[in-house]
Amino acid sequence: MLYCLNPSCNKPENPDNNIKCHGCGENLRQSSQEYIFQLHYKIIKKLGEGAFGRTYLAEDQHLMDEKRVIKKLVTVMQGGALQKAKELFKREAKRLYELNHPQIPKLHAYFEHQNDFYLVQEFIEGDTLFDEVWQKGRFSEGKIKQFLRELLPILDYLHKQKILHRDIKPENIMRRVAPNNYGAEKTAELVLIDFGASKQVSTTMKSVPGTQIYTMGYAAMEQMQGRAKPSSDIYSLGVTAVRLLTKCFPDDEDEYGNTIDKLLDENHINWRWREYAQEQGITINQGLADILDKMLAQNITNRYQTAEAVLNDLNSLDTPQVTTSPTVTQTTPKPPQKKTTNPLLVTPPSPQISTHQTTPDPLEKYLQTVSFETVKVNARGQIINRETRQAECFTEMLPGGVKLEMMKIPGGTFMMGTNDAEIERLCKELSLGGSKRESPQHLVTIQPFFMSKYPITQEQWKLIASDTTLKVNQDLDFNPSSFKGNKNPVEQVSWYDCVEFCDRLSQFKKHNSKIPRTYQLPSEAQWEYGCRAGTTTPFYFGKTITTELANYNGNHLPYAQENKGSCRRKTTPVGSFPPNGFGLYDMHGNVWEWCLDDRHYNYEGAPNDGSAWTFNNKNTTKILRGGSYGSPPRDCRSAYRYCSFGAYDYGFRVVCIFPRTS
Repeated sequence: MLYCLNPSCNKPENPDNNIKCHGCGENLRQSSQEYIFQLHYKIIKKLGEGAFGRTYLAEDQHLMDEKRVIKKLVTVMQGGALQKAKELFKREAKRLYELNHPQIPKLHAYFEHQNDFYLVQEFIEGDTLFDEVWQKGRFSEGKIKQFLRELLPILDYLHKQKILHRDIKPENIMRRVAPNNYGAEKTAELVLIDFGASKQVSTTMKSVPGTQIYTMGYAAMEQMQGRAKPSSDIYSLGVTAVRLLTKCFPDDEDEYGNTIDKLLDENHINWRWREYAQEQGITINQGLADILDKMLAQNITNRYQTAEAVLNDLNSLDTPQVTTSPTVTQTTPKPPQKKTTNPLLVTPPSPQISTHQTTPDPLEKYLQTVSFETVKVNARGQIINRETRQAECFTEMLPGGVKLEMMKIPGGTFMMGTNDAEIERLCKELSLGGSKRESPQHLVTIQPFFMSKYPITQEQWKLIASDTTLKVNQDLDFNPSSFKGNKNPVEQVSWYDCVEFCDRLSQFKKHNSKIPRTYQLPSEAQWEYGCRAGTTTPFYFGKTITTELANYNGNHLPYAQENKGSCRRKTTPVGSFPPNGFGLYDMHGNVWEWCLDDRHYNYEGAPNDGSAWTFNNKNTTKILRGGSYGSPPRDCRSAYRYCSFGAYDYGFRVVCIFPRTS
C-alpha cells in the first residue's frame, strides 16, 4: 500500500501500482513515503495530527518491517531562524536519543528533510489508559496505587536528565501488550508516550508562535504561564490519577464555549474531586487521598517537588487503612450523604468491567487487536477531537470465505434511557412525545459479549439465507433488499427473518467450529450499551449528529445547533462513517436494527441484568434501535426506542454468546 502524505487527502491509502493518488490526484512519487522517506520507512497510516505536526505508523524496511512511529514537526521559520532551529533540533533530539528507559519509547532516528523535521520512535502496541478506563471502568484504589508506583520512577528518571514531559494525561500513557502467540499469556506494563521527542524539540525551536505545550484540565498554573518545573509534571500525574479514579474528564462546552469540568470549581481553581467521588459513592484511603491532594496543590510551594518524595509517601502508607469518602471499590458503592432532589440529574455511574470471571472466554486466544479513529463533536456538529482507539475482535469465516467480524464488548454498568430533564426538552422543543418510552432512566449491568462490527450485510445474508441445509423454522428470501450492494446492510427483513438467520448461523458454527457458540439478536440493553460505548451524550459522537458522520435524513429539524445536512435516500456501504469507542460502525442511521425485546411502553419493571424483556408472545410488536437513512436525527439517538412488526428499512446485527467455564 502507498500512503499519500498530502494532509488534505481524504482517501490516502493507495494500491502499490498507483501513480496518482485516487483520493486527491497528487503524484504519489511526490506525496508518498517513497519520496519523503527514501524507501527506508513505509508509511502504513496516519495516527494523529495536532499543532506540532502529524504522526504516522510506519514499517522499517531496513529492519524486518518492524513498526515505527514517525513524527513530522511543524515549522514556519525561514532564513537565519530556520538554521538556528535546525541546530536546536539536532541538539535536543540527540538528548532524547540518549534516553534509555524501558518505559519510555526509544527514539531510533531523527533527520531533517526539505526544511521539515522528523523523529522516528519505537511503536508501542497496546491501549492508552484513556481507552482502558472507558472500556473497563474507573480505576480501583489498588489500581491507582500501582499506576503511581509505575509512573513516578519514570518521572524521577526524566527529571534527573533535566527533561520534562509537559503533557501527562491518560491518552499519553499506554499499557504495553507484548507480542504473543495465540493462547500465550499476555504481559503488560505502563509506558509514558509522546513525552517528548516532538514536544521537547518544538519547545526549544519555538517553531509555532503562540503554541502551548499542555492540555487544559491537566496543566498546573505555572506551566500555563510558561514556567514549567518538575513539580508541574507531578501535578499533571495527580490530575491523571483522580480522573482515572473518578472516570470524570473535561466534558463538552457550555453555551459560552467554556469547557465543563466537574472535578474543578466554577472558577477552575480549586479541585473538588473528593466531593465528586462522594457523590458517586467512591471511597478511598485517607492517606492516599492526602497524597493526591498534595500532588494537586495549586500553590507550587505546597506541592511535592520531586517524584521520589511522592513515591516515599506512597510506600509508607500503613497496611490497615482508614477509609474516608472519596478509589473505586468492587463492592456496592455507598449512597451520597445528601439526598438529591432529582437523582436523575446526577452524573450516572460509568461503565465498569465485571471482575468475577476467573477463566478466560473460550474465544480469547483467537482475538486480534484492531485500531480505529473515533471523533467527538460539539453542539454545532463541529469535530472537536479525534482519537485513535483499539479493541479486540475475532472473525467468523462464512461459506465462500466471507468474513463476519465480531467486536469484543467489555462488561460493565451503565445508565440506560434518558433523564427526565432531557425528555422534557425533547417533548417541548422537538415534539418528541415518544421519548417518554425512554424513562425511567435506570442502572443496568451487562456481562461481556461480542457484537458484529457492522449491521449484517447483503453478502453475509445471502450465504446463510440461501443454504437450505441450515434451515431451522422457515425459508428466507436470500435477496430481499431494496438498495442492492454486497457491502450494504440487508434490509426489508422481519424480526422472524432475523431470528431464523441467527439460528442458522448458530447451526453453521456448531458443525464447523471446535468452540460452541450461539448467535442471536441483541437485547435492548446490549444494543444501547454497545452503541453508547461509555458515552452519556445523545449520540456516541457527542451532543449531536451530522450527515458527515452518519446516514440519516439531514433535511429534518436539526437535533441541536448543527446545520441541516443531506438526504441520501438509500443505504450506504457499512463502515462508511466513524465508529464508536467499541469499534462498532453504523449504530446511528443507515438501517433500523432489530432487538430481541418485545414492546413495552416505558422501563417500569425492566430487567437490570442486560437480558431481553419479553412476553413470550409471538404476536407482539418488537423493538428497533438506531434509526435509518430516512430518519430524522432525533430518532437516531442512542436511547431512542421504536416499535414495529413488519419489514421495511429494517436490518440487524448479531451478538455472540458462548458457554463460560466459571
